[in-house]
Amino acid sequence: MLLRARFFLPTVEVPILLYDRVSDSVSGIYDVSAEDFHAHIEALAADEYKTVSPSRLRAYAIWGIPLPERPFVITFDNAYRSLLSNVKPVLQEQNYSAIINLATTYMAPDPAGRLMLNGEPMLTWSEIKNEMDGDVFIFGGHTRNYVDLERHINPFNEIRASRTDIKRATDFKSSIFSYPFGAFTSKLADDAKRAKIKFAMRYGNEIAKIGAETDFLALPRLRVVGGRHVFNAEVIESISSGVFGKVRITHPAGPSMDMSVLVYDSNLQGEVIKPVARGEIADFDSNKTFEIDLPSDIVFPLIISVFDKSCIVRYFETTVPKISVKRESALGHPPIKLEYEVDIMPVELNLNDEVKTIIQNESLER
Repeated sequence: MLLRARFFLPTVEVPILLYDRVSDSVSGIYDVSAEDFHAHIEALAADEYKTVSPSRLRAYAIWGIPLPERPFVITFDNAYRSLLSNVKPVLQEQNYSAIINLATTYMAPDPAGRLMLNGEPMLTWSEIKNEMDGDVFIFGGHTRNYVDLERHINPFNEIRASRTDIKRATDFKSSIFSYPFGAFTSKLADDAKRAKIKFAMRYGNEIAKIGAETDFLALPRLRVVGGRHVFNAEVIESISSGVFGKVRITHPAGPSMDMSVLVYDSNLQGEVIKPVARGEIADFDSNKTFEIDLPSDIVFPLIISVFDKSCIVRYFETTVPKISVKRESALGHPPIKLEYEVDIMPVELNLNDEVKTIIQNESLER
């Protein structure tokens, strides 16, 4: 019955997040600071997301075994040593798990021979084997030599070799794999299948859809943008008819990114909290200003949140009380409000008799 019923399963959207390095020193566009990573995870937990394993996703697609209400997956390509200090404790706080994909030639047997990649120390096989006994990290392959498979003479060998290396070093058979550098073709998917891979991930910048028809050898991921971001948000009241005003967002510092802005007010009704305004912008950088109209019936305070394009990773959030609202006229200029206090000072004129006579005559005529 389960086998037949699975073809009637609803498709479930499952974000698969791709992180590169979580580091104390952020240098590249995909380097996420330890502070920001902690904030990301706390926000996801507050929104009631739950991590799920690859086997759990396959069990839903094949047998219809239920998933949590808001499932998602966290992945890391390359096993930097900082995963133990900057990532593991944060995941443990929320009972979360993550997949780590290994370029196996960079894994030394033990800490005495630890190797480096991209200027960062890597995990060793002894550390990886120790983590396999826990419930935080799940390990998969990322080729043996960290190569672009589209340019490699024999991609199948690289995929199979990483799986073989994991089995040899840890006695664990992994059927998880991620294609390095975003390289993906149907031919590579065939090679992964030949190498007995059952769960393979590519780039894609979209949410994976899990159901009976899911291709588990071509699962898309959402790549998390790193760097040091600074956002500014302000609410501006306008005299334009039909709207209260607008939210204005700027991004004075940080890598360019596709983003979504969601605005919530304090008029919360029902279990589902819906934004009162939202908008999207591509390649948002320091040269752009983004504005969203606000409805006339909003209730303060407002919460303004900046997410990635798919509204999964929260990069910024602020609360704006009514007292912080700025006013602006319909033409975009602050209204001019002037109050004058005029002192009437007596003026003494030295008028000759002729002038006085003229003034008196004019007064009489009036």
